[in-house]
Amino acid sequence: MKLLTKRLKLRLFALVGLLAFGCAKNEKQEKIVEVEVEKQVVKDFDLAKASTVTALQVKTSGTEMFTEEDNKEVNGKVILYNDDLRAFRVNEMLEVRAIEGNKYRIRNFLPHTFTNVELQMYVEGFKAPVKIAFFEEFPPLYEYVGDLPFSARETFFEDINGQKFSVENINNLSPSDLKFSLISNDPMLEKMKAIKLNTLYCFRPYERDNKWGRLTAEDARNYLPVVMNMAYMFSSDDFEKGIKETPYEFENKKGVALNREQIIRSFIEIPRQDLGVIIEPGLGGLGGGSTFGVRREYINNPKSAYYTKSDLGAPWFSSLVMNVWIHEFGHVAGYGHDGNMTYFYGEGKDTKGLVPVGMAVYQKLLLDGELPFTKYPYEK
Repeated sequence: MKLLTKRLKLRLFALVGLLAFGCAKNEKQEKIVEVEVEKQVVKDFDLAKASTVTALQVKTSGTEMFTEEDNKEVNGKVILYNDDLRAFRVNEMLEVRAIEGNKYRIRNFLPHTFTNVELQMYVEGFKAPVKIAFFEEFPPLYEYVGDLPFSARETFFEDINGQKFSVENINNLSPSDLKFSLISNDPMLEKMKAIKLNTLYCFRPYERDNKWGRLTAEDARNYLPVVMNMAYMFSSDDFEKGIKETPYEFENKKGVALNREQIIRSFIEIPRQDLGVIIEPGLGGLGGGSTFGVRREYINNPKSAYYTKSDLGAPWFSSLVMNVWIHEFGHVAGYGHDGNMTYFYGEGKDTKGLVPVGMAVYQKLLLDGELPFTKYPYEK
């Protein structure tokens, strides 16, 4: 067993047998973990119980995110632009963290109600995780803070394998020592976990450039499902297959072929994106480095190609919004205009470039019902 770096005392309880042993880094170092098996039974009422939380409880004691309140300043910062409050990782849009005060926090950055979600906690030294809470439903775009079942005294647990044990000195642990996992059969959670991108998404006003408008909480809400859909598409086996099997070369500079494995990695290894909205007439989007934005009418339209079938042969008309997004994301991945990595070249069977590949894969996943969001989630 790898040793803890904190003074945490654990005692395992069994019905029969007597055994005591200690673990230490070496003979000269201080013993920092003690595990004892004793002839002792921990009664059920002594065990820390996992709480069951309803959707109503989350809404009553939690905070809804991406409302008009997010457009207001708190302590000199607009809530929406405060990364501590509204930034998220695209493969962790149902996020759980330990926070100070013996508490945990869950944020749902998706317009989706998660069902039957079990929160488990693990600390190095535990043989298996313990169940902390069960959420019958976790509503869309809500933040919830719950209590961890610790006390200053000895705390008794039963792990997911049925082993009973106690923990002492729990106050010596910091939030970073606690590891959480969310377990559910909700298909949305599985789709989220399938996303290979670990990109941090933040929201920005871009107020010093007249190409940009001031991004609002409503804009942020509309970005969320499209961001997840696109990340899912770039992570998919279909996208990888499309890049590897395309019968022409991909070029960033004309005549210089790119390595296809590197192309796939370049669309996954994106560290950060700062989202904004474009308002300049005639400009569909801007992207490069951490900067990314498209027009708000592209993301707030339930009939757009993000959610409905479009003519892939009409990249400047019905499928324009996909064309623009993939074009700008091509810049984010490091590609320019000189090759075929950001533009749609040719017509019909002669089309070439990364954009038509991405558009075809996205639409296939959409029509097959595989994308996380196959329809606009805010339509009443």
